[in-house]
Amino acid sequence: MKKTVCLLLAMAFLLTGCGSLRKSQQTPEPTPTPVVTPEPTMPAEPVQQEESAAADEAIAEEEPAEEAEELVLSPIGPGGITPYETESERGLMIHLERTTREAFDPQAGSERILTFAWDSVQVQSDLYPDAASKITETMAGLEDAWYTGSDSGEDAYAFGYSSMLGAAEDNYNMAQQGQGMAAEFSSTRYVTVLRADSEICVFLVNYYVYMAGAHGSYKNEAICFDTKTGERLTLTDLSADESGLKAKLLSEMNALADENKDGYFTDRMFEDVDRATAFPALIREGSWYPAAEGFVIFSDIYELGPYAAGITEFAIPYENLADVLDARWIPQPATLTAEVEPLSMDMVPEGSLDIADRVIVGEGGEPWLLFCQGEAKDFSIWTGSFSESFFPEGEVFFCGSLKDAALQVAVEFPGDLPTTMLRYTDLDGVHEYLIELSGENGNVVLVENTPQAQG
Repeated sequence: MKKTVCLLLAMAFLLTGCGSLRKSQQTPEPTPTPVVTPEPTMPAEPVQQEESAAADEAIAEEEPAEEAEELVLSPIGPGGITPYETESERGLMIHLERTTREAFDPQAGSERILTFAWDSVQVQSDLYPDAASKITETMAGLEDAWYTGSDSGEDAYAFGYSSMLGAAEDNYNMAQQGQGMAAEFSSTRYVTVLRADSEICVFLVNYYVYMAGAHGSYKNEAICFDTKTGERLTLTDLSADESGLKAKLLSEMNALADENKDGYFTDRMFEDVDRATAFPALIREGSWYPAAEGFVIFSDIYELGPYAAGITEFAIPYENLADVLDARWIPQPATLTAEVEPLSMDMVPEGSLDIADRVIVGEGGEPWLLFCQGEAKDFSIWTGSFSESFFPEGEVFFCGSLKDAALQVAVEFPGDLPTTMLRYTDLDGVHEYLIELSGENGNVVLVENTPQAQG
């Protein structure tokens, strides 16, 4: 109740003409100096009790309410929230859009024989627009090469749509002739943003292919860019001493394997793995990335262990690489807490908040504001499904930092169970909230993501 009252007071404060910052960086008007009502001078002569009570009542009416000093939502501008002086802290704004293409049997056209799905990436930056455009173009080129299969060679993960469709039709026709079992083929290329700060942008691309058989196959590819130039990064760009970096990475990988041989690596590595050969082979382009918590090197399936073991990761703490990894690639830890709150559009006068971006999740959702007071790092929005717990299926938005600003968000609510989640990091750690509709008033609410969290 107190929070609601404070919020209403804040809105009233905004409407009185306090400074504001629009997205166009319009200069805010100065905040008027508040007028302080001096306490009345007490007369030298004693006064009647009735006169004293009336004076006390008048003073009480003129003094501001104490709760007004604890505003939850402050105005943008002088005396209120300090907006970004530059966009350097915010990093990049990245939108991801998933497309699914299906094909059906060549005879009746009623049986699905192929699902082909992928994520497209759109990168934006007010500070480095040319770099953002270059990253977008590079990612689009890689997507196009995968879709067309122009660079596939012998890579089953990149056969392209036409080749996959031809293989699916052959499989279906053979099954109709009694020469096998019909199977629905599948090929997907999904993208996740891991970092997008003022120095580096990291994408993790997951490929999955199923062409009949007991199970499908998959692999990951890490793609890293310099945020300021838009150039794709290699190990050579990460250190002035590339050979020293590789040697240190190899040493740390062996140390992790020794320390966790009866833990994480128990079922992920064959006992007879020749580390002297296998570990150096992992230090290659596409199999490493500077993550939020450490430098990660990963394998392909079957490379170190059985299929059931999946992809094996080596997460190396940054402090162990301080002498060989350039400092600019090491992420800055969160130093502030964040409070994220949904607001209806009519609660906030136009131009009174810094609108960092606009996000649409599904079609038909009504717009509202997602306001962050404080700083939320690695802020992302996900779609997924709920069954006892929320299962993320696709990332739709990511920004490196959301600080004292808002997103305009439109989310579709197709049923009673939550299908959208937001995730961010602040001084207190990683937070996850499901985005739902309140059963009481139909407002958008955030519910902490737990196994039992549902509307």
